[in-house]
Amino acid sequence: KIYHNQPIDENEFEILSALTLGYSRELDPETKRVFSSSGAIHVLSVSGQHVAIIFWAITLLFGFLKNRKSGRTIFLIITISALWFFAFITGLSPAVMRASAMFTIFVIADYMHRKSNIYNSFAASAFILLLINPNNLFDIGFQLSYTAVFGIVYLQPKLEKLIEVKSKLSRFFWSLTTVSIAAQIATFPITSFYFGQF
Repeated sequence: KIYHNQPIDENEFEILSALTLGYSRELDPETKRVFSSSGAIHVLSVSGQHVAIIFWAITLLFGFLKNRKSGRTIFLIITISALWFFAFITGLSPAVMRASAMFTIFVIADYMHRKSNIYNSFAASAFILLLINPNNLFDIGFQLSYTAVFGIVYLQPKLEKLIEVKSKLSRFFWSLTTVSIAAQIATFPITSFYFGQF
């Protein structure tokens, strides 16, 4: 309703709704085709990256609370509430639930002064989501989300070491590039099988 009240045309409304809320039911088939053929269809669906941005924003706004004993509990409640509120308003897509579960585990571990292991968080979030709904295993979004993250966690550090980059700015862009390559390599078998394109 907020978007509808803004002075934007229908096509922009559809893209904005898909980008921010994962609401793509009204998206024009031609727009979907253009994004798909350019390899950017993932931009039109909410993902773990959206959750990461929300987590980053919460940390930026409320991170100071972690310096106080009672504030740590408030920070924990705010973070988990905001992440899962976003997950619910975007329709509980597998990618968002995966990211929300992983960040929840991370925040709880930090609250308890425990060092979180990315592989343990990854496996625990998958276990929880499959416990809630075992059919998630056959969901393409679930499969793509977990294989992409596995590729990023496992392959990206190895790819990044292939070329030694001295400059800080170049290292930043090289890191972004290797993240993308790692995710593409990991998801290649699934995207080829389901969509017949890379």
